[in-house]
Amino acid sequence: MEKVIIQITSGRGPVECCRVVAKVQEKILMQARKNGIKTEVLENKKADLKGCLLSATILGEGGNLQAFIKEWRGTIQWIAPSPYRRLHKRKNWFVGVEIFDVKDRLQWNPKEVRFETCRASGPGAKT
Repeated sequence: MEKVIIQITSGRGPVECCRVVAKVQEKILMQARKNGIKTEVLENKKADLKGCLLSATILGEGGNLQAFIKEWRGTIQWIAPSPYRRLHKRKNWFVGVEIFDVKDRLQWNPKEVRFETCRASGPGAKT
């Protein structure tokens, strides 16, 4: 059974893009359920407004993930008027969706990591 991590992000977009992250997450979860793909929301980073997300991270498991992934990976364009700024002319809002194969995740050995603490004094470097 395949496993993937799906990340949806508004990047540095305005609040409308954060709203689109939440809407795209809803659509992905609904479509995954219809296709028999098991999902788990790993993390949602909330934006300032209710119902808006800066980013969302979902774990997906299933046998036919490749077709599902192919449809969602990349930049998503959401065409709708702003629900927050009534007179705003822009109607195109974008979010990014990236897929990470769980078995391809970087593995690291904690024994190979060294932590160092440093202390500095003085005015610092001038540039």
